[in-house]
Amino acid sequence: MDERGRRAEVMQCSWYPSSSALRLSQELTYEPRRKLRVTLPLIVESHFRSAFETICSVDTMGRHFGDLAKIRHVITYSISLFEQRAFPNYFSKGTMNVWRRFRASIFKITPPMVVLYLTYTWGNHVHEQGKKKDISVYENDE
Repeated sequence: MDERGRRAEVMQCSWYPSSSALRLSQELTYEPRRKLRVTLPLIVESHFRSAFETICSVDTMGRHFGDLAKIRHVITYSISLFEQRAFPNYFSKGTMNVWRRFRASIFKITPPMVVLYLTYTWGNHVHEQGKKKDISVYENDE
């Protein structure tokens, strides 16, 4: 790609300072919106330029967010949605699996639930009795 094409490609990024920074110079000057002038040496410029070209190149512009980076040495596999089965063995093995899981967990779940229920009903009963007045205390009042 020639210099004119590269300049047009980089100019698509809205925050890039100006096209004059594309010239090979000893310093790269960037003026953010805060009226602060930042000058970077040539070594940082080459690093910044390569990172900036990676971010704003034609290859990455317009891609989805998860596909922006090219990660090496990572292999991912996926199956097409049309090749997957939504409910494999749902009716043939699913009900038996639910029954097996229920039997395995009933003795872990039921005792704490029974204790919780009995404590709750006992607490409500004691609270209701505490709200009632004892009539024998007030018999001699006028």
